[in-house]
Amino acid sequence: MAKKEKAAPSLAAAPLDTFTFDNHTDAKVGIFDETAKDLQENPNPLDEIRTKLEGDAEEAKKAGEQADTRENRFKAFMQKGWFNDLDEAITRPKFRFNIMGVDCVPSGEIIAVAGKAGAGKSTTLAILIGILIGKTEFAGIRCLTPCKKILWVDTEKGAYSCQQKMRNFRRVANLGESEKLADIGIFFAMMRQVCTADRLYFISRLASLDQYDAIVIDGVFDLTEDADKEFSEVTDLLRQLADTGASVFAMLHTNKAEGDDNMRYALGTELQRLCTTRFTIKFDDKTQCHIIKHDKSNDSALAPEVAFMFDRDGSVIPKTKRREIDVKKYLQYVFTDGQSRDWKKLRADFVAKSGVTQNEAYNYLQEAQTNHWIVTELDGNMNLNKDYF
Repeated sequence: MAKKEKAAPSLAAAPLDTFTFDNHTDAKVGIFDETAKDLQENPNPLDEIRTKLEGDAEEAKKAGEQADTRENRFKAFMQKGWFNDLDEAITRPKFRFNIMGVDCVPSGEIIAVAGKAGAGKSTTLAILIGILIGKTEFAGIRCLTPCKKILWVDTEKGAYSCQQKMRNFRRVANLGESEKLADIGIFFAMMRQVCTADRLYFISRLASLDQYDAIVIDGVFDLTEDADKEFSEVTDLLRQLADTGASVFAMLHTNKAEGDDNMRYALGTELQRLCTTRFTIKFDDKTQCHIIKHDKSNDSALAPEVAFMFDRDGSVIPKTKRREIDVKKYLQYVFTDGQSRDWKKLRADFVAKSGVTQNEAYNYLQEAQTNHWIVTELDGNMNLNKDYF
């Protein structure tokens, strides 16, 4: 029988010195600074959260642990407008994204992000949150309803891996490395070092400190000791977080067997039922692309697949951007001599320089013409468009 993990001290008994709330990625910031003097000399956007945490934590814990009877839940059901209220005006959901022309991912819902190990789930979360904070577009995903405050919880990674993830987030959001995460609305909590028994409570308390537009849980498996038998508190927490109006992103692995995209354990079965949106992430060995597949939506049409990849410097880029970079590079190789070429010669030289097939070369050169990377000269030959190189 597995040895039960020793519970950490309660919030009332001691400061959360085991809990890191990292908003700089290059320096750890504890929830409680060592002295009040430090807080006065180094004010930052976390001061309000610290002040709230210094209140009577024991009372808050007791209130949160009160039994929630079925009768109370029934009363809440009647009050929320889920019983015979369809005659009332119901507004269209506020969708977070437009993916290749499809509005999707409503606010106040649970979004599952699933995939096998190494498929790119955490990077996908970084991309989606980068789009929401930066109000940007990436790989055909466009922000519709931006977020001002996001609580981001990582239960798996250490400090260095979390920092790398934040670098991809910054690139997508068009943010500089010097901008502090708290200043742009990201409140990042690393919980790898927090005992499992405390993680659910810590997340619930953090979520109660402010009104977040989105809450990310990168690793819901690590919120329970047994994902097959003891997961009801996890799913209850996800529901409670969504009830605040936040978009709740929950990441979980799929089964290891090839072709089996079901999320793992009984927890995964329940998460599949609860979520209104699901993205499945897959890695394509042939193209070296990470594919984001929108494969469940209760409130919208399914969006087309989009893909991203890692550039040679480690930065995340859309698949189309990698293609553009490669086509331009090969065109420069072809025209190194500065001589124009007819179409047949250009195609042959492109195959020789790039190693692609004749058909692939034809498609690349058609794309180059469409984007005006090559131009037709008066004699009918093709040459580089210097405006793009």
